[in-house]
Amino acid sequence: MFNISHFDTMMLSRLGFVGGGKITSALVAGLIRSGDFKPQNILVSEPCPKAREQLQQKLNVQTCADNKLIPAKCDTILIAVKPDIVPGVLDELSPSILKQEHVVISVAAGVKISTIEQHLPEETSVVRSMPNTSSQIGSGATLFAPGLAICSEQIEYIHELFSSVGYCQKVDEKYLDVITGLSGCGPCYMYIVCEALADGGVKAGLPKELAVKLVAQTMLGASRMMLTSDKHISQTST
Repeated sequence: MFNISHFDTMMLSRLGFVGGGKITSALVAGLIRSGDFKPQNILVSEPCPKAREQLQQKLNVQTCADNKLIPAKCDTILIAVKPDIVPGVLDELSPSILKQEHVVISVAAGVKISTIEQHLPEETSVVRSMPNTSSQIGSGATLFAPGLAICSEQIEYIHELFSSVGYCQKVDEKYLDVITGLSGCGPCYMYIVCEALADGGVKAGLPKELAVKLVAQTMLGASRMMLTSDKHISQTST
């Protein structure tokens, strides 16, 4: 799989998501939006019938209720379930994982690479990552750390995969717990700040729609200023 161009690799890859929650929806939406992946090349395993129906209707992807279908049909496997059930899910998938064919990417917060590797065949290619929900519009931030068996071509593939939905960088695993709180949960913090600013505008007499628009544009402008400036954040506006 990794001896052809990385663009072709992405176009030919079949992505399998175990878990159909918010982060899966965000990543799938962003990947399809980027044009690098087609809906028919994405399979999501989700036990809830209603959630499967929503994924099919919203994103036009294939869904199933059986986790074991993911390694049978996909070469890139993303584990997107709650952290406490990750070991059980990996144990379920493990008999079907082929180390020469599969890359296993966890997006579960706080689950260490060593834990993931313990529940999979030896020398399985494993990645621990932390994306965020802004990935759905191509403005996400994803940081990832590779496991022991990952090769350089796979690292480049993972980087391009997540770069399709925003900013991506490889980091040491020791940073990922902090990153989870900073950028993984960061959008929610920003929404709280924005809501407070907009509410202040409304109380001062602005129409709600205008207040929200102004706050959103202000945050967007401030973000772009920070990204294009080498100044300290406190001096960005000067």
